[in-house]
Amino acid sequence: MSRRVLILVALLACQVVAQPALVELDVRVVSGDGKPVAGLTANQFQLSLGGNARPLASAEYSVVAEGKREFVLVIDASSFSELEAPGVTVAAQAFVDRAPETESIAVRTYPEGPAVPATLDRVAIRKALSGLTSRRTGVTDTPYRRTLDAIRAVVREPRPALATTYVLLSASGDALESPAPKPEAAEAPAAGGRAVLDGDAALYTVFLGHEYLELTLPPKPGAQYVAPSPARDDPELQSWLAQLSAAAGGNLIKVAGFRVAPAFDRIIDETSASYRLRLPPVAAGDATGNLSIKIAADGAVVRRAVWIRDGLPAAPAAPASPAAAFTPPPSIGRARVNAVLGAPAVSGPVVDAYVRGDFVAMRNELGQVADLPRWIRNLRNAGRPWPTAPAQNAAFALGVLDSALAMGDEAALTEALDLVNFHASSMRDRTAPEFQCAWYWGALMLFEGAGEPDGADPIVEKARARCPSDSHVALAMAFLADIQAPVLGIRSGRAAETEAKIHQRVLDLYEAARQFPDTALEASVRKAWLLFRLKSLPEALTLTDTLPPAGGSSADDLSRQVIYAGYFVRGQILREQGQVDRAAAAYRQATVVWPEAQAPRIALMTLLATAGRRSEAEPLAAAIESAPANATDPWWWFWQGDRQRFAGLISKLRQEK
Repeated sequence: MSRRVLILVALLACQVVAQPALVELDVRVVSGDGKPVAGLTANQFQLSLGGNARPLASAEYSVVAEGKREFVLVIDASSFSELEAPGVTVAAQAFVDRAPETESIAVRTYPEGPAVPATLDRVAIRKALSGLTSRRTGVTDTPYRRTLDAIRAVVREPRPALATTYVLLSASGDALESPAPKPEAAEAPAAGGRAVLDGDAALYTVFLGHEYLELTLPPKPGAQYVAPSPARDDPELQSWLAQLSAAAGGNLIKVAGFRVAPAFDRIIDETSASYRLRLPPVAAGDATGNLSIKIAADGAVVRRAVWIRDGLPAAPAAPASPAAAFTPPPSIGRARVNAVLGAPAVSGPVVDAYVRGDFVAMRNELGQVADLPRWIRNLRNAGRPWPTAPAQNAAFALGVLDSALAMGDEAALTEALDLVNFHASSMRDRTAPEFQCAWYWGALMLFEGAGEPDGADPIVEKARARCPSDSHVALAMAFLADIQAPVLGIRSGRAAETEAKIHQRVLDLYEAARQFPDTALEASVRKAWLLFRLKSLPEALTLTDTLPPAGGSSADDLSRQVIYAGYFVRGQILREQGQVDRAAAAYRQATVVWPEAQAPRIALMTLLATAGRRSEAEPLAAAIESAPANATDPWWWFWQGDRQRFAGLISKLRQEK
């Protein structure tokens, strides 16, 4: 999806005849993150018919009233195997859980399977979905033809006078075993899109890739986790479904990892509001031609445009190439003509702070930019700040990503990720492999510290492929998978199996990181902490049996933090096992490693007080109350992964050429 200053053209092939009243269009406009864009005026919509500009009388924004939407969940049961059916069921039921309770839901499954008429009864829908099974057969019909036939069939069904959205749930084809053939002319996605828009509806596709399907397979006892490969997702089928969805006024959303709920949340958001555009009728001589809608709004996307008046048929929308010129914002400055190695081709306070190595100032300067998403987008469009120094460009992109994550601006983060991915590709053949792995580690660090594992998925995939033997990348990927895993809780049936599989994946990733000498200690401590949370206490305790001596003086601060965390985790495990004296000894060793830390003192105090040893607990309580306000505790940083190492790493990265 383009994130430039968007001028999107919705082509509506239609015959327009003169009408005595205003012609009306219903248009959905959303931002890059799927939120409806409110506040646009009529002047921001530019309409033309057959190349001739047409005046717009008004543009009225409205939110769909409660209870005035209907969702039709269309499930392609031929796209998944019987083993994958539980995962698809989980996804389908997740949509039922996410949809507002006031909105009705219908279910259709093709070629056959659960069918539920539109209803508000969530219990009935979930019960029907529990019977979902694979309908994969050996028929010769292509997936394109089966999908088009199914869409046409459900669109022909009578629907109430509600805003209807079809949600197609499709699992990935296998590009390695049975790749889909190229679609024939009769299987063009525009035909299916036109059928949907003719029915005054929209179609979104939620695409369940191999990563999701693998994570939801029932676990096999004793089997080691093997990372699913996105290469198995059929690109031909995925592209065709994306075109079908766009032609039908919607979008394709691919599920990454196990988290399917954000895909459904986006669909619900995008379909919650629209604009009613009114334009005067045209003369008979100008009646034929394509209607184009241009929007001069930063980051806005026309998702759907449908004629409202009777006699004006709807047709699919097709985006045109953006034509907005790039103008650098004042804080970047214009390009210098004669850039040399080490001298940036753009200037300004942000770049100047980076050149000085003052990353605090760089973040502060970026915080002062009025429109940070636009600033980052313009920077990317301008090219490389250091034309002959790819390492400098890549390191600078990490500094921008750091600031976007710290600010919590979703639009800025999206643009920063695009910038980072751009430089990840451009540096591949222009920098040393060692630099690239250190750079990927730095990118992963930032997502660790921000607690945003989902956003790191594209970087994780590239890092895994580029740096399979890098210890720091291996540990960072394990930690991100750890914080991405579902919160521990009481589960039953398939949900418990799925949760167990995800946690086993994290344990296996930590075990892989333990095989490298320089990350073995931290990987052991983090794996022990996860096993503690999983109530696997004996195995967790074993991982802390060989911690370095608490009184050692050779370790640097970062290594001491890991050793400290190891003794604190060991104390927690022993406490859970009821071994009071051994737990107390572990907590005391943690305070030897980091004397200022309060977490082990508090744990030790409560342990002793619970055991009835008040005389030992009271001095600890007094010491805790009198502790200085600026006392540090590495346990606070344990949850940020490698984030503390970022400043030192980027300082080294920026010294590369």
